[in-house]
Amino acid sequence: MRGSDTQGSEVWGETSIVYVLDASAVFAGIESAVYGVEMVVPPSVVDEVLDPVSSARLSTAVALGRVKIVKPPQELLNQAVESAKSVGEVYKLSRADLEVIALALMFRRSGREVVVLTDDYSVQNVLKKLGIKWRSVKSRGIGRVLVRKLRCPNCGAKLRGDEKVCPVCGRDLSTS
Repeated sequence: MRGSDTQGSEVWGETSIVYVLDASAVFAGIESAVYGVEMVVPPSVVDEVLDPVSSARLSTAVALGRVKIVKPPQELLNQAVESAKSVGEVYKLSRADLEVIALALMFRRSGREVVVLTDDYSVQNVLKKLGIKWRSVKSRGIGRVLVRKLRCPNCGAKLRGDEKVCPVCGRDLSTS
């Protein structure tokens, strides 16, 4: 599947809407059930899909050109991290979550209508803050933007959101 990776700078097809899939959308089989739209997924989401059935469906969708694997630019990944910090979600998001948000930013910047398919409430919260459309796959989804107060998961100290190490207990707070 790696041979089909596409860099984020490529010009896309004729449709104006693009669906960015996270792992929950792949587990639900969206790539096999939705037709006539462009679907993209970041490489880190592909890496999260470990069960054989979902992996086979995704591989087939990529081979048939129904889903494209797109790596977002680092600049937009950095913007996704900053946006997650602004609502207190940065420590709840995986690399895959941040790449999904970065892809949404990339396609929106190119003038495309973007819809992210995700059941992850933290991803939905960041997308809502950014004004990017999202749709739940199986869950109800969030109703409003929540701004979480960041605390160290080890000692409970209040954090600003940009610390790499807790200033109180020294716990590593990196997101990777």
